[in-house]
Amino acid sequence: MSHELRTPLNAIIGLTEMMVANAARFGTEKALEPLRRVNAAGTHLLSLINEILDLSKIEAGKLELNPEPVNLPRLIDEVIGTAGQLDEKNQNRLVVEAQENLGTLTADSLRLKQVLLNLLSNACKFTKEGEVALRVRKVTDGRDWVELAVADSGIGMTAEQQAKLFQDFTQADSLTARRYGGTGLGLAITRKLARMMGGDVTVTSEPGKGSVFTVRLPGAKRHEPAAPSISASGRGRCRAFGCLAHRLGANLSDPAGALNRWLYPRRPDRHRRTPDRSMALGAVGSALRHRESARCWQQYCY
Repeated sequence: MSHELRTPLNAIIGLTEMMVANAARFGTEKALEPLRRVNAAGTHLLSLINEILDLSKIEAGKLELNPEPVNLPRLIDEVIGTAGQLDEKNQNRLVVEAQENLGTLTADSLRLKQVLLNLLSNACKFTKEGEVALRVRKVTDGRDWVELAVADSGIGMTAEQQAKLFQDFTQADSLTARRYGGTGLGLAITRKLARMMGGDVTVTSEPGKGSVFTVRLPGAKRHEPAAPSISASGRGRCRAFGCLAHRLGANLSDPAGALNRWLYPRRPDRHRRTPDRSMALGAVGSALRHRESARCWQQYCY
């Protein structure tokens, strides 16, 4: 279905662009205005089809993300390069405010660009001769997050309009739909994509003073040292020591040390704690303290 809808439209858009750009060569100077209208209508229809297909995939659970490490400064440059054409139509000023050392973010780069371009497109559409800003920062509140906020000085919204903003095929009100156009799908898809990536999109706005849409996504996970692995022989020792601890009982003041000295009385060098032996002795100590050797060594060995 995707190819059947997109391929004819891409052909129409490509041919009209070529005929406009090479009007003298093709003798289409007198048809420039109709050709531009056809091109604009085709582009709009393609955008609508893309949104409907994305929404249908999301609702059917068929949209697959491709998480990968994303270089945030590079992604921001690419998004601003694409969005630079959007602010020219209404003579807006596009600015970027980003923290230093943003690093990387694990996300689907293609979908993250789609989210940001959706928000920037809306901001530029509802703002005239004002400012549109992309603000990026790291936030920590129990875990690490990355916030990407798109702020504008446009028409703003009431609380009632904000309440239905992220619903499918819904716009702020009928007057806004007639004046600015749109399908009412862009923001709905934007929030769904953000939630699929483990985050969310929120909005704050005031009529006549502009809006701020904030995308919050999980930041890079902090590195945690891996637990020491246990070899096959180590697992065997854990089982044996667990059974032995169960026989010895719980009357030793230093069960792990006593067992180690009892097992290796003439080999001081063998008291060196390897990961295997440390795990085994830990199992013994726990078993002796709680008289539950079976549960203890199962935890380490199976």
